[in-house]
Amino acid sequence: MLQIKKATNINISEVKPLILMLRREDNEQTDEELTLILQKAIKNNLLLVAFDDEKVVGYICGQFFDSTHNYFPNSIFLSELFVLPEYLGKGIGKDLVRYFLLQKYPENYKYFSLSHDPEEEHLTKYYKQFGFIEIGKSKSRNVLMKRVLAVATFPKITSSDNNLFDINEFAKNKFLVMVFYRGIWCNSCKKQLKEINDNLNLFENKNAKMVAVSADSAFKASLLKTFLKLKFPVLSDQELTLIKQFDLQIMEKGQWIAKPAVLIFDPSGNEIYRYVGQNHEDRPRMDEILAKIS
Repeated sequence: MLQIKKATNINISEVKPLILMLRREDNEQTDEELTLILQKAIKNNLLLVAFDDEKVVGYICGQFFDSTHNYFPNSIFLSELFVLPEYLGKGIGKDLVRYFLLQKYPENYKYFSLSHDPEEEHLTKYYKQFGFIEIGKSKSRNVLMKRVLAVATFPKITSSDNNLFDINEFAKNKFLVMVFYRGIWCNSCKKQLKEINDNLNLFENKNAKMVAVSADSAFKASLLKTFLKLKFPVLSDQELTLIKQFDLQIMEKGQWIAKPAVLIFDPSGNEIYRYVGQNHEDRPRMDEILAKIS
């Protein structure tokens, strides 16, 4: 199973060959220097690795730039992203970037930054999907991009009673847990929603609000809410507005639906947790979700 985890010193020997594959003839560091750089990145939570079972198949690495940096003062710089060629097309790179952006960093670093070769125009488009914007060029003509540490805002979505629902107002000054489910026909989804409903008081005790979202119609959302006796809002996102905002759309049997996922936002609107199921049965444990609300 594919997983994204924070790297430890044990992973250094596994990450090094991937770094050399990425850099090819451009590597200018000795093995000892590279080890020290990776150890520092691990200490600062700036190295994440993608595992396929126990095999490291990709990594993302960053570094802190202080106030003296010419282009990106006080920023978290995304320096390297790599996935083994045989694992491309599986969304691993996207997951690495998302998890990198979700980590908690010291408050004196105000935004994320990166740069890339101007000939690799596809990278500008790639990073824009994560909220990066192009801000100019370096002296060597590299493309400079940054992403502010912005909080999430949510569009109004149709609720199960066919009225527009304001998530921002609903979750004001609260933690927000958003459960994206595949549809009324999904048994694993119904099992998850029922379990959450049975434990709703545990979320309320942690100052958290809960909403469920799918691409189902408002009528189907209403049927599900009634059938499961859900005590929290069930929202219909047929236009995929919210689903696409968090890149959770997937085509299944000729129809766009939401991937099974759980997202948590703190009272300030910062996304602090994301779990996207790798298949229709893959869901986070209830204790894991609750542990992230603090």
